[in-house]
Amino acid sequence: MSGPDPDRIEVLPVLPSLDLDETLLFYRDQRGFDRIVHQPPKYLILRRREMELHF
Repeated sequence: MSGPDPDRIEVLPVLPSLDLDETLLFYRDQRGFDRIVHQPPKYLILRRREMELHF
């Protein structure tokens, strides 16, 4: 048996954001979502371990 799958996602909520730059700073610096999966101008996906957040 191998270790956990790094691409497996356990939580995937889509949350509102009025300012994606501020949202990124907060969730990266205060909540530890250190992996930016996708960041076009009007959508943001952040990941921390098995959690992924969409804004």
